[in-house]
Amino acid sequence: MPFDNLCTKGESDELLGELVCELKLLRTLVREVGENFILRREGEIESILAHVENLPRRSIRREVPELLRDLHRLRLKPRKGRLRDLKEIDRLVDDLMESLVEIQGDECRQELARRRTDPKSSTAVRNVTTELRPA
Repeated sequence: MPFDNLCTKGESDELLGELVCELKLLRTLVREVGENFILRREGEIESILAHVENLPRRSIRREVPELLRDLHRLRLKPRKGRLRDLKEIDRLVDDLMESLVEIQGDECRQELARRRTDPKSSTAVRNVTTELRPA
């Protein structure tokens, strides 16, 4: 059924105008959501970088090769702007953050165990827990 048969000319112009406005709004929302996603993920990657720079030496040899494998497995086609690529980046950033928090937790537990057996004061234990707590 043609569009003109459903509405008068004035009604169809009004509907068409509303559709155009809504589509322009949608375009703006796509840009805003995309930019906010990018900003959030860039911030999380910066946080990951900060965690990586503070990894204890003993963790690097044990943990970093697996993190590198995860990064090297990432296959993206940025020019296509695919949702699938964004989902992969999203998943990878989450996985990296989880891994680093887990590594940090393991290191914290090991450090606490070492310090508990050390005859030094209990303030040292409190200092370690605040230093190694996730940001």
